[in-house]
Amino acid sequence: MSDVPVRLKRLTRLVQAAVLVGAVFCVLVPLRLWTNEATLHEAIGGLAGLPPERIFVTDRARLLGGLGAALQPALSLFGLWQLWRLFGMYGQGHFFAPAAQTCLRRFGWTMVGVPLLGILQQAYLSVVFSMGNPTGQKILTMSFSGDYVLAFLLGAVLLAIAMVLSEAARVAEENRLYV
Repeated sequence: MSDVPVRLKRLTRLVQAAVLVGAVFCVLVPLRLWTNEATLHEAIGGLAGLPPERIFVTDRARLLGGLGAALQPALSLFGLWQLWRLFGMYGQGHFFAPAAQTCLRRFGWTMVGVPLLGILQQAYLSVVFSMGNPTGQKILTMSFSGDYVLAFLLGAVLLAIAMVLSEAARVAEENRLYV
């Protein structure tokens, strides 16, 4: 469709550029973290909620921690891919296409999943990096933040919008068939 407003085309390009930047950060930040010895110990404290003196970094813990910590960036990359596709369709004027609604719904589920996975990831990392501590000093931490709640709620709103758009498209198609 060529009747897409210029402002919307600009917005779609801006969002897709932001998605590219976000994808680069989703890959580079964890790679730098898990491969740089100087930042790993400090970052583990933040990620796992452990005090520095309770962190025990072994090769096994680094491997298990890296594997567990890869889930959240992987889910984020999936969500960013859905956002890229969604705004690509919007830029072409396919506002109510079923594929656009699917992308919006998948992005909504990603926004719901990332904070939940973040909570579980912290618990997992706290166990992995305190496994080497003496008996009685192994730690399980879990915390919640306002950012997690906000991301979860945003995801829920996006899921609701996707459902409303799907229903609107269904009703519009039904009405078109009656005419």
